[in-house]
Amino acid sequence: MEAMDNLKEEGCIFGFSATMNHQNADALTSDDFIDLMINRGCYLGWYFQYLPIGKKPALKMMSTPQQRNRLREQVARWRDTKEIFIGDFWNDGPHVEGCIAGRSFLHINNKGDVEPCAFVHFAVDNIHGKTLWEAINSPFMKAIRRMQQAENAPQAYSDNLLTPCMITDQPWVLREVVAAHGARPTDNGDGLLRGEIAEGLDSYSQEIHALYDPLWEEAKKKSGRVAYQNNRTIFTG
Repeated sequence: MEAMDNLKEEGCIFGFSATMNHQNADALTSDDFIDLMINRGCYLGWYFQYLPIGKKPALKMMSTPQQRNRLREQVARWRDTKEIFIGDFWNDGPHVEGCIAGRSFLHINNKGDVEPCAFVHFAVDNIHGKTLWEAINSPFMKAIRRMQQAENAPQAYSDNLLTPCMITDQPWVLREVVAAHGARPTDNGDGLLRGEIAEGLDSYSQEIHALYDPLWEEAKKKSGRVAYQNNRTIFTG
């Protein structure tokens, strides 16, 4: 709060970044929270979702599909009523043609491993042994980009752009490309591929699709404008 006060006093442009989880979802999707950020001087805000990765992954900390949808509804309303720019890394999938991992975004960790996403801790290349151009155009990264085009693989991403993530929404995508290209885990394990975490993500994926697939179909029917990009149909209305 003090840092925000200092930035505001100096006329700096700044914002907040928040990771939503099961415990703080109600607070982070409240008008009280967003009004507090605006009053503190934030010009923008960025929402992420807690993912069960890292040293102590916990499925119970994930936001429920209902909480995630609450954020989607609130962000849509805030954009019409609040003087702040809000980005929602998951629910904004329709605005960026779904998953952007390995396509317009990647992550290099402190060891130099080139990961398709800051959350997808798997790699086949390291920046100390390959040029960035070579890493971006590796078979691993190319396979991810192909999978993002639903017509290019039998078990590719769903065409529902509200469900863009290869960890939470399409976990089969991550497992397929990791197995096919021998990608190694770059953190403390491979729990996303097998075991309790993987099983929990499969259940979560089913729940999010049960909620979001009808919403996506409804959005397509209501849309008055349709744009075609990269052989994909993007509903923008």
